[in-house]
Amino acid sequence: MSIIATPEQRLQAAGWPLPPLPRSAGDYVLTRIAAGCARTSGQLPRVAGELAYRGRVGSEVSEQEARSAAEMATLNALSAIADACGGLGAVSGVLQLRGYVRAAEDYEDHAWVMDAASAVLRTAFPDTGHVRTAVGVSSLPGGAPVEVELLVELSD
Repeated sequence: MSIIATPEQRLQAAGWPLPPLPRSAGDYVLTRIAAGCARTSGQLPRVAGELAYRGRVGSEVSEQEARSAAEMATLNALSAIADACGGLGAVSGVLQLRGYVRAAEDYEDHAWVMDAASAVLRTAFPDTGHVRTAVGVSSLPGGAPVEVELLVELSD
């Protein structure tokens, strides 16, 4: 039995390969490294530069679609970190996940949507946990249903 050694290999084996590096949508950097940590800008569920989903969760976007969008956004954030740090092997663990869910007024299951993002992180970094915030919002860039930010700790 072989051991899957790198975060990228664990993600690939789970069916979540890292996507190509997303592009910045404005005048900011995708990842900033300081004080032994890397923080990403908010990432959306983009595939080849285009939003895969648009709309409010609980009305125009199903919960399952929102969970898929959260996985995509998380993979985009991990791709940005991998690019900035020379691979995910430079990451000792995820400290924080911030998830924003563009939700219908009466929608209340934001945490369940962001559980999909947490599953991606747990697959990549199974030996560490992370803290998380899942917030409902009325609008996100381009009409995206979710946005994800990561704060990770870098290895010495």
